[in-house]
Amino acid sequence: MKFLRRFASLVFIVSAIFALTASTAFAASTWTNPTTTHGLGWQHVASSADGTKLAAVESNFSSTGDIWTSTDSGQTWIDASTTAPSTSGLHWAGVTSSSDGTKLAATANGGDIWISSDSGVTWTNSTTGTSASGQPWNGITSSSD
Repeated sequence: MKFLRRFASLVFIVSAIFALTASTAFAASTWTNPTTTHGLGWQHVASSADGTKLAAVESNFSSTGDIWTSTDSGQTWIDASTTAPSTSGLHWAGVTSSSDGTKLAATANGGDIWISSDSGVTWTNSTTGTSASGQPWNGITSSSD
């Protein structure tokens, strides 16, 4: 049952960013839709093991987007382009997180792999100038550490 609760609490994020005000999806009585993220074209989301640190990428086939991060279980969101302008306006395809939420990686379709080791405050393009740059990335995953 613990697996189902954790799984259900993450599934809701895929189509829209809503934040739970309770500890599990089954116990939640109130859902909120943060106005800063309303109406964006969400593609993927990643979470720390405890659900407090989240990362999400937004874009769609006809437009580009940004990486967004939250350190309070989705109550507030920060657009990474405010601290890392070079991450703005890419066709984001996927994002992944370590279990503690400090290490993140994201892929841009037809672009590069970007990494962060500080919960998304800063981002580094790890593939620029290599044969991995400009590939049709569709997603990414990582180990727990």
